[in-house]
Amino acid sequence: SKELVHKGIGWVSESQASTEGTKVYLSPVADRYPTKDQNFGWFKVVSTHQVAHLEFGSFDFSFDKEATLFTSLRRERSTLSPSPATAAVDMEKFFNLFSDRKLATDIFTVVEDTRLDSRVKHEYRGIRGSYQKTQQETIEQRPLIESLPLREAILELLVRISLDQHTNLKVPARIREQVEELIRIHLKVQ
Repeated sequence: SKELVHKGIGWVSESQASTEGTKVYLSPVADRYPTKDQNFGWFKVVSTHQVAHLEFGSFDFSFDKEATLFTSLRRERSTLSPSPATAAVDMEKFFNLFSDRKLATDIFTVVEDTRLDSRVKHEYRGIRGSYQKTQQETIEQRPLIESLPLREAILELLVRISLDQHTNLKVPARIREQVEELIRIHLKVQ
């Protein structure tokens, strides 16, 4: 990952694994825990998650390919979006369809991570224990949903679901119905 940081690609630090679509960049050292086995388990999880982007097609999106899980609105919305024809890649075209591009990107990232983690735990059952441990530890470090503004709270809720937390999710009563629908949609990708 030192190479990725030096290239100035993305927001990755040297201590995290990352990918830019063709290569996986790994941390030069894993010293998060006191034991070698614990560090190796964490290293396998973050590395496997990045490899999963390549193996399970995170970068295979084609703007012109038909949707498989949801009704596609790409063609209808593309006439309304800010210059999708000038977008360099298909994902850029897709994100240009949204008036709030950052929110669309954040939601996509969380849902895609959910899909990848689900596939990894299903396809590579030997890593499931390390995955669940890493996810649980990550949940424990996350901010409390109820401490966040509404928009951030909903994103945090999606993040927690992506980390396999399905209980003790505090949701304001006034939006409970919408959140339940959001969760149903989110879990459809698993």
